[in-house]
Amino acid sequence: LLAILGVAVLYFAVYRGFRFPLLTLASLGAGAVWALGWATITVGHLNILSATFAVMLIGMGDYGVLWVARYDDSRKNGRTVEDAMRETAERAGPSIITAAFSTAIAFFATMLADFKAVAELGWIAGCGVLFCGIACLTVLPALIVVSERKAPSVSTTILPFPGTGSFLPTLSSRPHGVLAIGTLAILVLAAGTISVRYDANLLNMQARGTPSVYWEEQLIEHSAGTTWDAISLATTREEALRLKAKYEATPGVGRVVEAASLVPADYEEKRPIIAALHRKLDGLPKTVPDFSLVTSSMAQTLSLAIPGTESEEFRRAIAETTPEAATASLRDFDGRLRRDLHRDLKQLHAMSESGRIAIADLPAAFRERTISANGTFLVRAFASESLWDFDALERFTTAVQSVDPNATGKSFRTLEGLRQMKAGFLRAGLAALVVIVVVLWLDFRSVKWVLLGLLPLALGLIATLGVMAIAGVALNPANLIALPLIVGVGVDNGVHVLHDFLEKPRDRTYRLAAVTGRGIAVASLTTILGFGTLMIARHRGMASLGFTLTLGVTACMLASLVLLPAVLSLWPQSRRRSLPSVIHMARIGNRVAV
Repeated sequence: LLAILGVAVLYFAVYRGFRFPLLTLASLGAGAVWALGWATITVGHLNILSATFAVMLIGMGDYGVLWVARYDDSRKNGRTVEDAMRETAERAGPSIITAAFSTAIAFFATMLADFKAVAELGWIAGCGVLFCGIACLTVLPALIVVSERKAPSVSTTILPFPGTGSFLPTLSSRPHGVLAIGTLAILVLAAGTISVRYDANLLNMQARGTPSVYWEEQLIEHSAGTTWDAISLATTREEALRLKAKYEATPGVGRVVEAASLVPADYEEKRPIIAALHRKLDGLPKTVPDFSLVTSSMAQTLSLAIPGTESEEFRRAIAETTPEAATASLRDFDGRLRRDLHRDLKQLHAMSESGRIAIADLPAAFRERTISANGTFLVRAFASESLWDFDALERFTTAVQSVDPNATGKSFRTLEGLRQMKAGFLRAGLAALVVIVVVLWLDFRSVKWVLLGLLPLALGLIATLGVMAIAGVALNPANLIALPLIVGVGVDNGVHVLHDFLEKPRDRTYRLAAVTGRGIAVASLTTILGFGTLMIARHRGMASLGFTLTLGVTACMLASLVLLPAVLSLWPQSRRRSLPSVIHMARIGNRVAV
């Protein structure tokens, strides 16, 4: 809701009216509804991560901004509705198609992560981006044409910032200075990327103050490692005892729980001692004896007998208490002591009466958890330190495997899950990059244009990681998903700039068109607003995802609007070329949309 409200306010501020904001939001809403229906058909549910797909579509599926910006520019140049729509489809359509596919591929790449929740998010959001692109090419043009018929206007009222000819004219006229400052900033941030740390502690991602987190922290403080175990199986009691002894001698193991040691092996040696003890307790009175040795002079005698600092405090307490009250307190204490002693001796008498202790004498619930029906013993080893810390988890599992290579348990499952999650996200980012390069090649058919299209992405990633390192924000299993998404956003912006560059005459120094720069800026701001709302989540992992995405989108936007145009403005005019044939093919498809 906050994302929709923020984007609506931004649209109203930019468009200075209600028509285009409502039409753009309607187009975006159509794509989101299609995506939700598609998710219902294909997946059937949402999870804690895929539930954020709507926020991501609001941030990354707002292609209508680029369409409206180009349409508005054509109308201001005096073209009719039909001609303006056709020109918009030809000039904005190809970059929207490429951008939609690039972003969708970035989402689809997250499906390579061995984490079901992330894979479902990638599928739903990736399809959603494509649906938003389709809605931009079909629903939005239809809505604009219908609205123009209802209330025709030759010139619209879109806010003409920050210039009518070129975007950021002051910066675009000083490319050398922009590149010098930009290069220096990138070098500084690139040096900072070395110190970016990865925090795999899942507890650090949870919401602070929740009862589950509070009690887990209490367990860690008072008995670290007791909630995570390593499990071994022993076919005999003797093997279980050997495993226990090895575990207890292993550094990093704090406690071992099993049933084998609860059944004593030297019962025959202890039986005479136990029998003698039982006979000694046969004469135990059935009730607590009612007598007391406390006298009125005992308080004073006791205070003189206690040495040290405590005796001074005790003497002062005795001095402030009447002899009668002190005597009554001591007699009460004496009575409680006698009752406790009588209860414990009766329990000892009853226990010494039983015969040999066998497996069947163990409590049924405990026995069923630790000994199988075929006599296999379960041996559970617990760490001496908190295993939420990834390094401690690795040390513990390594130590356990030195005792039992076949050990398993929660510690191994968690370690493997964290490793696979991290590797999956890195694979997703690499796969997204590879496939996006293919898409760029199909669009531009040139290595140099592909590299230029990737430039904002490279600079944006460097800036993102550098700022995170400087700010002390770590990568974690939650915000790692931002990396493949930033890949899509960075390429998205670069594509629009390159298409604008290739459309310009070759006999002039390149300046980024205001209409293109304005569209990229507004689209990026909506993305920032969409992802920025995730930063208010109580779940710290989700908040860190919002922060990382917001930072990445901002960095890619600045690289696309400032640094890439500066590079292109210095590009030799003789090395420019016209639009590739594949883009003309895309234009044919856009005419169908018109």
